[in-house]
Amino acid sequence: MIGAPTFSSIPMRHLFAMPAICAILVACATPPAPPGPPAPGPYTLALHQGVMPGHGLTLTWDSVDDSRCPPHVHCIWAGALLYRFSIRRDGGEPEAFDLTWGRGGHAPALLAGARVELDQSMIASPPAHGASGALPVTLVIRPRDAATSPRTPTPSSTRP
Repeated sequence: MIGAPTFSSIPMRHLFAMPAICAILVACATPPAPPGPPAPGPYTLALHQGVMPGHGLTLTWDSVDDSRCPPHVHCIWAGALLYRFSIRRDGGEPEAFDLTWGRGGHAPALLAGARVELDQSMIASPPAHGASGALPVTLVIRPRDAATSPRTPTPSSTRP
């Protein structure tokens, strides 16, 4: 064949560039490393405010239901304080959850075992009768702890 390139007609610099191009393409195709654990905080939020406890994560305080008895008022029921939050990764679908004063936290799936908890020392007193406006809330994120995670019984531990 006349005019067909032969090995000797291809410049050597092109042959050396091929491995470099392949290495760049492989590096671009490698998936990113999984995100690290979320930062523990504390995080103090105003109503409808969000924070980023980890790479690509957004934790937002959505609403509050405060039915606690106001100071200097006699109530039949003490009431409850319930906070509603949502967490999402990179603009995806949010996972909604509630935290209640005096109870445990919540472990959203996006936090891979870490728990979001209310900082009980930062809970404000009930607002005065007729007062409006939500006071800030403070959260902490507790990492997954092997000492407190549920254990699966082994066959030897279930025998009498």
